[in-house]
Amino acid sequence: VFLSQLQTIANLYVRPADLQDAIAITQLRHIFNIAQNITPSGSTLSFHFRGEERILRMSGENLILTPGTQYVLTNIEEVSFASEENTVILCWKRNEEESCAALGVLE
Repeated sequence: VFLSQLQTIANLYVRPADLQDAIAITQLRHIFNIAQNITPSGSTLSFHFRGEERILRMSGENLILTPGTQYVLTNIEEVSFASEENTVILCWKRNEEESCAALGVLE
């Protein structure tokens, strides 16, 4: 019983930013499943989604999706996009800690 309660308490210490990042990455992966013409270029990523050109880019300390202003990752210091072995990789830095995630496959 003690060990099961210890696991429950440990789960409470998940940082809100980590949870928000996981949600944002999942949403981006859903978008990239149907996106076309994905083009990573340093700190920006352009693609076509539902007939419209979209861009992921830094604005202040946030990664946003335009047109419009949909916040994807907040309170980050830098972002970069790259393609490795036909996969789009997003890397970001927050509080001197770097994180990376695969977003989707280039066609």
